[in-house]
Amino acid sequence: MRNLKVIILFVLILSLLAGCASKDDIKENENNIEFPDEVMELSKEFVLDLLSERYDEVVAADLDPKMQLTLTEDLAKSIYVELISRCGFFNKIEEVVTTIEEDFGVITYICKFDLIHVNMKVYVDNDMRIAGLNYTFNKTYESAEINELSVSFGFEFEIFGSLTQPEVEHDVPLVIIVGGSGPIDRNGVVGATTPYYDIAMELYTRDIAVLRYDKRTLTHNEYISNNLDGFTLWDETIDDAAMAFFFAQSLDGIDKDNIYFVGHSLGGYAMGRISLLIQDAAAGYILLAPNASPLEDLIIDQVEYLNLYDGEVSDDEAAVLANYITQRDSIKELTYDSEKTFVELLNAPKSYWLDLRNYDPVVTMAESTKPILILQGERDYQVDMEEYQIWVDGLADNELASFESYRELNHVFTAGVGKSSPEEYSSALNIDPRVIEAIADFIMD
Repeated sequence: MRNLKVIILFVLILSLLAGCASKDDIKENENNIEFPDEVMELSKEFVLDLLSERYDEVVAADLDPKMQLTLTEDLAKSIYVELISRCGFFNKIEEVVTTIEEDFGVITYICKFDLIHVNMKVYVDNDMRIAGLNYTFNKTYESAEINELSVSFGFEFEIFGSLTQPEVEHDVPLVIIVGGSGPIDRNGVVGATTPYYDIAMELYTRDIAVLRYDKRTLTHNEYISNNLDGFTLWDETIDDAAMAFFFAQSLDGIDKDNIYFVGHSLGGYAMGRISLLIQDAAAGYILLAPNASPLEDLIIDQVEYLNLYDGEVSDDEAAVLANYITQRDSIKELTYDSEKTFVELLNAPKSYWLDLRNYDPVVTMAESTKPILILQGERDYQVDMEEYQIWVDGLADNELASFESYRELNHVFTAGVGKSSPEEYSSALNIDPRVIEAIADFIMD
């Protein structure tokens, strides 16, 4: 997703920090940091000028020397255009929070846009001049009334997550979300999208609890990176999903006979093994855009799609694809005696690929005796409709399996038009309501 990375980097570049703020110059009260009134007014006007397209006023603000050199009207305009393309139009400032980050005072304006709340962060230096601007998405702002608890579980590794549990007088069903590939967090953050968070918030309103958690490859990334020998999909995904299930069974207020799994992408691919490990004790399995083909083949498909997206393949793109194909072929030819390093094997150790060699996710999932729901976005290029069809064909004789695809949706189940691309993940869209309804109906039927 090189284009998405460029977009995210652009946001980070907007942190134009300079100068040095001394904590001795800022008074702290019980809640926030106390800034002089004139500084609060300066920062507020700076934000409002930007969000009102008064770019001449933005660059005329009391800026530190580096900001004066860096912040032009064109840059201010590009920040505004980027904001509204992702978040819709600005509505109002909901809240102001003042803090210290490193040696800077930070005044954060939590702003409501059409699609999402945004933290507009203004940095001030020791002379109380504006030294930087950044923004981050704040999808959790509207969930203050939701009963969400921080939890942890695990055996060898402590796994951290969130439990959203409706406050009702009866036991409720619970969904465990198993994340996709990579060091995914509990919200499933991809760009500005947070599909797992969206699922949790929407199911909460339907009296369904949700347990979502950060993958161990996120929380314990450094340790795992230094101890890759023997690392497999069991370590990355399966073992922790099972621990989440056993933890869920210990919770008060949860209907122990109605605990479901939602596996997204790699989480769906791994669901067959998860079901075996928990002895098929879940009430049902919901797979969102699960791949059926080997991961090393899927990566090639994705690279080829992105290379051809603009209709042309540059020499650099062709070289990148050739490198991936070489690594794919090395994975196919692996033996236990192979001396290939993880950098030659798509950044996973030999043990990871050898463990998956005889794993067929469709055949393994078919061994479950519980209901299965598979949902797919038809615009998904990461796990495309050919993958979906393999699941449909492979589970055709399973009367407990059901399927649904959505023409407008992508890999994170947000809507769009035309060919899907990494850039669309930069828009703060919510997961499509039809997907939520399908999950809720499956659980409540």
